[in-house]
Amino acid sequence: MSETMPENAKKPVILVVDDTPENLVYATELLRGDYDVKAATSGQTALSIFDKFQIDLILLDIMMPDMNGYQVCQQIKAHTRGPKVPIIFLSTRSGMQDQEKGFLAGAADFISKPISPTLAKTRIKLHLDYQRLKNEEQQQLDNDAMTKGTENTDDVVKRLTESTAVMEMTIYALARLCDDQASSGNHILRVQHYVKLLAELLMQKQRYKELLNQDYIDMVYRCVPLYLLRNPIQADKDNAENNKNHHSNAVKQALGWAEESCGKYKTQLSAAKDMAYSYTEHWDGTGYPLGLSGEDIPLSARLLNIATHIENLMKSNDQRAIEVLFEHLEQLSGTLLDPQLVELVQSNRTSLLQIARRFDSDPMKHIA
Repeated sequence: MSETMPENAKKPVILVVDDTPENLVYATELLRGDYDVKAATSGQTALSIFDKFQIDLILLDIMMPDMNGYQVCQQIKAHTRGPKVPIIFLSTRSGMQDQEKGFLAGAADFISKPISPTLAKTRIKLHLDYQRLKNEEQQQLDNDAMTKGTENTDDVVKRLTESTAVMEMTIYALARLCDDQASSGNHILRVQHYVKLLAELLMQKQRYKELLNQDYIDMVYRCVPLYLLRNPIQADKDNAENNKNHHSNAVKQALGWAEESCGKYKTQLSAAKDMAYSYTEHWDGTGYPLGLSGEDIPLSARLLNIATHIENLMKSNDQRAIEVLFEHLEQLSGTLLDPQLVELVQSNRTSLLQIARRFDSDPMKHIA
């Protein structure tokens, strides 16, 4: 994980907050090769350090005396520099209610204790890279405003294209960290391309020509990996209904918070919120969290719902088994799934099978 840096390059500054000295020593040893690490054993000390130093990211324990992690997080986010500093909670408490409360307080992520070195370093780097990208983009927008458009248009387009590509890779990498099917291959890419194919086919139908366009389809395609970010939330196996409600609320609130943080650039996260929050709804109204039915379910969520079903169908390499599974998909038409989308699936089996075969190996080589 360590990267070669120029001798004079300034290391990102990470503040680690934990009331257990042994945990602070462990985190410092883990990170000091790549980062300048500051340590605090209490919330009040952490706030004092944050005031004095330019902190780039915070690893924050939840359970602390006097001032807990949620309270520290809220105070930091209220600081003028707070919104630009990612906060990752470190805790043995990884239940749905704990994570929901953390996201509402302003957390960017959770890492469960005991800490996995690889997972911790990867997530830290992803959040730092993403924040750096946002800062650079804002700086460039400010510079563009000052120069009043004197920059070469081709340079602007190139920079924004590169910026979009980096953000997409960040989302993709985070999703793969959360994907319990990641080891099976290109799960994310297959679902993305099933969604895109069905949306493009749907766009050809007269009633959808005004609703769908290529920009919307591209946006939905990019949002697909975000639905996987729900997976780290631990299930309460003794209360399935409670799981559904907490999972859905946590997803909605986390993406809603991010959506509002984006200001005028929030369109893509709005689509992501619809998909992640509503793709478990059923056409006949028996799904969750709201029991929506028919076309009251957002189209992006209906597309993702059927795409995840298709992904499950394509796990078999036996042609006969696939035929049986497609028949099973037909049986779900009008109950779990949108009948019009099921019809598109049945009439475009070959194209769907081609996607499954195309993305059956190395995940990274297919990322544009």
